Amino acid sequence: MALTELEKITVNMDPVDLGQIDLLVREGFYQNRTDFIRMPTRNQLSTHSEAVKQTVVRKELVLGLQHYTRRPKGVAGGWQGAGYKGPGGG
Repeated sequence: MALTELEKITVNMDPVDLGQIDLLVREGFYQNRTDFIRMPTRNQLSTHSEAVKQTVVRKELVLGLQHYTRRPKGVAGGWQGAGYKGPGGG
């Protein structure tokens, strides 16, 4: 993954836990704190990958069903799904 594709997050940690992470980094178990945090995160995502896939499918179906809405009052025609471009033709 290219560096430009990464997003930063903030994690609040107990100073003792952070000290232990720093110790593992100094001892060479991890390159840095980020690698320490990234590894179990990826493991958890892998463990729950099927649930993530099912949720994505379910959300796509719900969004597809909710896509069709009425045009604003005063605009002639049918549904947005039938070619409505919105005010100004956009």
